[in-house]
Amino acid sequence: MPMLAQFTTGRLSGTVLDPSGLALPGATVTAQNELTATRGTTTNSSGEYLFPILPVGSYQITVTMTGFDTYVQKGIALQVDKSVSLPVQMKMVL
Repeated sequence: MPMLAQFTTGRLSGTVLDPSGLALPGATVTAQNELTATRGTTTNSSGEYLFPILPVGSYQITVTMTGFDTYVQKGIALQVDKSVSLPVQMKMVL
């Protein structure tokens, strides 16, 4: 009898916006799992980022872009075969 594969990952995505709500392409997004590795990506032309396959667990997300304050959010819980959408609104450096 064939066995079905078990999922042990989740998905994290979102959009990075400037203070006026416009997309920020080229922002660096880092997802750090408290127990495992750190993964990074860059937002696309629509300001969207995607981590399609991350091990389940608790994450911290960090977003950086020149001219903007660094955005950090902790305690993002990824569960098995679930998606989390996390929109980010950046603040201008004063």
